[in-house]
Amino acid sequence: MSVAFVCLTGLLSLGGAGCGGNKGTHSPTLPQSQSVSTDPADNSTTSTTSTTTPPARTAASTIAINKVVWFAGFKLAVKGATLKTDPDSGTGTVDLALTFNNEGSDPVRFDGQINLHWGGNTDKFDIATLPTVPPGASSDATLTFSVDDRFTFDGALVTIGAPDHHQAVIPLGATAPFIDLAPVRISVTGPLSAGGLRANVSGGELRADVERSHLELDRTQESLFVSFDINWSGNNNYALSRNNFALLLPTGSQVTADEAPIDVLNPGATRTNETVRFTVPEPTSGFYAFLLRDPTGNRVPGELPFVIAVNDLGAGAAAGAATTTTVPSAPPPAG
Repeated sequence: MSVAFVCLTGLLSLGGAGCGGNKGTHSPTLPQSQSVSTDPADNSTTSTTSTTTPPARTAASTIAINKVVWFAGFKLAVKGATLKTDPDSGTGTVDLALTFNNEGSDPVRFDGQINLHWGGNTDKFDIATLPTVPPGASSDATLTFSVDDRFTFDGALVTIGAPDHHQAVIPLGATAPFIDLAPVRISVTGPLSAGGLRANVSGGELRADVERSHLELDRTQESLFVSFDINWSGNNNYALSRNNFALLLPTGSQVTADEAPIDVLNPGATRTNETVRFTVPEPTSGFYAFLLRDPTGNRVPGELPFVIAVNDLGAGAAAGAATTTTVPSAPPPAG
């Protein structure tokens, strides 16, 4: 009897002999996440699977700012900004790192508007979340603004203050001017007298705010502070008030002090390190005179002329407060 063997070509392809008795091998295609190892001792094959974690989708970039601005009795150190975006959702945030230094005399929470402007958009920070800062102390904070994947630092800027008040401006790119609202020292020194009142002026300062009371002024005004010592040489006690001080403006009009020492001066008494505050209109450049008056008698006021020469960055405080130095004290030109 004869036996017929049938070759089933292609039906058996793994681990078997082909027709004609020749040995053959076949390497199957494996998934990308698998790897194959062969143990030469037992000619066996082992398959292992590994898991790859997708990279984080959030992208972040940080810029250094390192700028200082002044606003409403605070000195703010703006340190840097970090942009975080999610390419999948198109959302993002800008974190602004800064330090609030309270230069006033009372514990207070910073309450000036802080806005991020970019690409025609404005995002407002909720200042109600800021902490109260004791006088003379500082507090670090991170302010977070919402943006989207169109945001870039170029052309973006942060404003501090309402539009109708002085505004500090911090550009995050290089396309806008930096406006710090820094106080300006005024060169006004010298003696003056009215009757038995004698004052010796030691200097002045021009500011966009009232530091002690955390008041930011209207964009059309600035505060002028004059520091002095004052002596009373009369025979009786003298009631000193803000009516004893006035400021002659470049327009020729006079304004009385908004704040001044209120005290009773004994004969021969001297008060040191006193300060008066005046509100002056912008533009502030021009010839001024500090006036000392004695309303109790028909005495000629004492007068100390000086000059304010500042560089206002455009019209009004929205374009910038005075940030340059002044020329030395000088009387107005004759005639």
